[in-house]
Amino acid sequence: MTIKVAIAEDFGLVRREIISLLNELDTIDVVAEFTDGQELLSYLASHPVDVALLDCDMPGLGGVGTCLKMMENRLD
Repeated sequence: MTIKVAIAEDFGLVRREIISLLNELDTIDVVAEFTDGQELLSYLASHPVDVALLDCDMPGLGGVGTCLKMMENRLD
């Protein structure tokens, strides 16, 4: 079973390093990457993932706000 991961991280170097590390694992598939939480939420509306890695401090919608919105959407 492959774990589908989406990443929201505004700093490109950090995002690329995380993706590089995760891509070394056979059981992980990084399916999408974003620079803010709103982009991630738009993607998740039609593309479910198993794990979302969120940067807490992003411009616009940060990780905590994104996580709260993800929980709200799941309860709807």
